[in-house]
Amino acid sequence: MSPQTLSHLPSTTSRPRSSGACDPPSPSFIPSTPSTPPLPCPRGSAQPDPVVVRAFVDFWNFHLSLTRWRRRFQFDWSRLGPSLAKEVEALWRASGRAGRVQYGGLHLYMSYNPAAPHDEGLRKWARNVLGRFEGVHVLLKERRPKDAPSCPACHAKVATCPRCKASMHRTTEKGMDTAIVTDMVRLAWEDRWHAAVLVSADGDFVPAVEHLQQKGHAVVHAGFAPNRSALARTCCASVDLVGVLRSIERPSSAPQKPKRTREGMSPDASARASQGNATSHARRVLTEKRHEPKESCSRGSQNGPLRGLTG
Repeated sequence: MSPQTLSHLPSTTSRPRSSGACDPPSPSFIPSTPSTPPLPCPRGSAQPDPVVVRAFVDFWNFHLSLTRWRRRFQFDWSRLGPSLAKEVEALWRASGRAGRVQYGGLHLYMSYNPAAPHDEGLRKWARNVLGRFEGVHVLLKERRPKDAPSCPACHAKVATCPRCKASMHRTTEKGMDTAIVTDMVRLAWEDRWHAAVLVSADGDFVPAVEHLQQKGHAVVHAGFAPNRSALARTCCASVDLVGVLRSIERPSSAPQKPKRTREGMSPDASARASQGNATSHARRVLTEKRHEPKESCSRGSQNGPLRGLTG
């Protein structure tokens, strides 16, 4: 997914208003689609300086997309927001805009199941680790129980699987999309961001994005290429998360394990064990010879030692 020009971003230079309407944009800022009307000017006579960029991350949507791209991948969460802001700044410069671009923060939205032990650990990680990073705001919501599936014929609830007897009850996420949209609109109304990065592939955000961009606030989509989703097409530009995540990939902190030999031992341990076995064997042989009974003659037979001959 190649970055697009931020044609929808408002200009940083102030323009004199005439009859309460915005002046026509310069040719370089005209949207790429001729049928799309130019966005109105932002509130106020001039674009604020610096231009504040905030990121909004739908955690589970992002996590599922991440695992489809790479099953096991670790990155530095504290650098995700600033890295996304740098991508927006590059798009801003490519569109010929002036002015400073400043990172304003990252908002993370996560749901968890309070009855699941694994989710309890995830909640503590989000609150005690992610929530302490500078500029990171974490919103946690409990997942709600979901009704068990029902038979399409008799409409009876199927509480357990008829084959493995596992529970069919599940949980569902409630109010998370609404929380994301509410924060985006509220913070935009308070002029606390002028360009947002939305990390999600959920098409339910399309109406909110259209409304925000009509009011002069640019929304950049961040996803995994190739992405032809309705949300990516609605946003004014796209950022490929693959390049962003690779730039903040966290090296594995686990020490590299030595090559294993037979019986699952490392070469050093195997050598030490062999040396110890040889030493134990030699000590055992010497002990047996020391306690061996002395014979009266150097020759012997199956019946015992021969006695000396007399004259």
